[in-house]
Amino acid sequence: MNFAPVVDINNNPSNPVIGFRSFGEDKRDVARKGLVYMKGLHHEGIFAVAKHFPGHGNTDADSHLTLPVIRQTAEQIDSTNFFPSGS
Repeated sequence: MNFAPVVDINNNPSNPVIGFRSFGEDKRDVARKGLVYMKGLHHEGIFAVAKHFPGHGNTDADSHLTLPVIRQTAEQIDSTNFFPSGS
């Protein structure tokens, strides 16, 4: 089992954690690259666990130090972070 890939969308430049760990700022790129990564792990017999929680890429707090707050509407979270089901 590998706790990867990170499928957070890097959509907040003030985020102190995600940065280069993300596959990007575009939900379609993140979804496509995350899926390819997971398929590669599965091909080698490794169980993939996508992380983190929806909206984690759009927080300005380090979740290792405090509880981040996501300041988005339910519609914004659904259309971005639950992609492709939210699109």
